[in-house]
Amino acid sequence: MDDGYEYRIVVSPNQVEGRLKAPGSTAVTSYGPVAMENDELRRETIRVLRGWLDRWTAIRAYKSPVRGTFEVLGEYLYRTVFCKEVEAGFLEARRQAAQSGRSLRVDLVFTQAAQDLAEWPWELVYRPDNGGEFLAKTDRLVLSRSLDQQRSPSRPKAPPLQVYCIIAVPSTKAYEKQRTRLKAALKGTMEYSLSIQPEIAERWDLDTVRDRLGQAPHPHIVHFVGVCRRSREDGGVRLEICLDDGKNKPRWVGTGALVDLFARNSSLPAEDRVRLAVLHLGEPSPLEFEVTFERLAPLLIQKGIPAVLAMQYPLTGIYAESFIRHLYEKIAEGKTIEAAVQWARSALYMDWEEDVAFSSPVLYMQSTDSQLLPDADAMPAAAEAGPGGVVSSMSPARSAKDVLLEALARQPRNAATGEVREAVRSSDWPDDPVIVSQRLARRIRESADRPDIAMTYQALVQAVEEHEEGGLLVG
Repeated sequence: MDDGYEYRIVVSPNQVEGRLKAPGSTAVTSYGPVAMENDELRRETIRVLRGWLDRWTAIRAYKSPVRGTFEVLGEYLYRTVFCKEVEAGFLEARRQAAQSGRSLRVDLVFTQAAQDLAEWPWELVYRPDNGGEFLAKTDRLVLSRSLDQQRSPSRPKAPPLQVYCIIAVPSTKAYEKQRTRLKAALKGTMEYSLSIQPEIAERWDLDTVRDRLGQAPHPHIVHFVGVCRRSREDGGVRLEICLDDGKNKPRWVGTGALVDLFARNSSLPAEDRVRLAVLHLGEPSPLEFEVTFERLAPLLIQKGIPAVLAMQYPLTGIYAESFIRHLYEKIAEGKTIEAAVQWARSALYMDWEEDVAFSSPVLYMQSTDSQLLPDADAMPAAAEAGPGGVVSSMSPARSAKDVLLEALARQPRNAATGEVREAVRSSDWPDDPVIVSQRLARRIRESADRPDIAMTYQALVQAVEEHEEGGLLVG
């Protein structure tokens, strides 16, 4: 179990306060409260940039992003809450965590009066100093949100972990490819570890799904994939989700139908309750701007779900496949929910740096301990563990391309790193570390006139050698 540092930033409408808690201690060091800089121009800029990113479906389709949008919006977000003493507390928390070799959890806590601020895209928070970094993809740091209420403890359970997947994407021709890829990605979770047992419902029948949540073996994770649209009625706008039971024509219902699925959760015994709800937003019509699952997360928290992972932007195709794979790989290894989400975000950023995909997952936490399974390092080897053991051939082994991209993510961000990253990403790499090293050596020779490129490839050679010694490469 990763007993790391926690830095909570409590956000009120006009002030913020930082609270640092070291592992193993009940003492809390406060930084602030500090008056929030209430710059109307800054807030209007955030609103405008949010509106731009709400149209990301169309921007991605036409390949017309504006460079620097994420960084500018992220810095505005950072300066809004990481100000004066609160920033000093954050830097001190990072220093202590790094010095002790532990992780740091940054928890943005929004009071009831600050719910309008809670809807901002905080996963894009960008610290501009020291070359710049997005906190949502930073190593050894996890970023989450929570409501300002008492958090309840939870404990890891013995495997297998029951994962109930509901694919509510319409079964129409327009969504056929999307449904097929999502179903394949979710079925693939069983390949990561015998510690995870997925069950997939390819249709959304309200009564059937509701009854399933109350039956043994009770799902511990509910992964819901659906699409949204806006509906205008009585002069207002409401969000609707497609309901397709496979029997009748797909119809649209209010989002309350999804929230009501979890109405009985808090009445179940603690060991039978849903521990994590994933609200996975599929690709809507390109004309459906401002559709999001993020606003449903607080409602599910109120239904007694300890953790809710909701998408604030659509995540489909190769982005969804990457996210699902990395999320469940880490959960299968016994990592905390926050660490698994941060890993999945980082993978999205490494592969698609100029895409908003990495900031789509919004994590709301209401549990003091978010570890779903025991840590794999503390479990018996797969050969001795029987059906519940971790499959060593899938975890923690990684493909050669994954190892190379992870090594590049640790390198300074410059033109050479970007050029090598693109070359690695566009190439096929065998899983034999010897052949990988030989190919990297050839690229070093070919880059003799580019010392910066050659040095970057040399760092990759060292990374492959280190992973080969640790037995972490597939092969």
